[in-house]
Amino acid sequence: LNDSGIFNQSFLRNIREIIFTENPLEALLLIQNDYPNTTFLFGDDHKYLKFINEHKVKRIIFTFEGKMRLFYELSKNGVSTKRVFIDFHKIKNAGAKEYFEKIFSGKGRGENTQSSDLIQEIENGFLFQLPHLNYRIIGNFSEYTMNMKANIKVYNQNDVFVDRTGRR
Repeated sequence: LNDSGIFNQSFLRNIREIIFTENPLEALLLIQNDYPNTTFLFGDDHKYLKFINEHKVKRIIFTFEGKMRLFYELSKNGVSTKRVFIDFHKIKNAGAKEYFEKIFSGKGRGENTQSSDLIQEIENGFLFQLPHLNYRIIGNFSEYTMNMKANIKVYNQNDVFVDRTGRR
């Protein structure tokens, strides 16, 4: 990590696509397999937003679930975001390069991907579509209101859960 706290930053300065992993070992495995445009997320998301804006990065690929806020902020600011799920246990064997090639080309069998259009701002709320669950959150999210109410619906193909909450 350099002084800004971004791993592999000197290489990433001239790249238009960055791959984000969850930890340094996954980043190193990707770099070792010819994906040098890789870093891992550590600490505050604002340093990544600033870096991406300053260096005009056009596309981000997340290799894990999570960091929904960063994913949303990047999407909202015009950066193409995508989520691919990598089974890092599969790369212990020979053939890691072929496996990664399939995943990043979108031809991986049975691999889930998520694009930025799966996080949508809807009237009075947000819709998050994750691989296994969907969330619809509707409410009055004004910072000037004395009452806050939210309706949260979590659903998949088989089940639905709805929670209504209010706070004064």
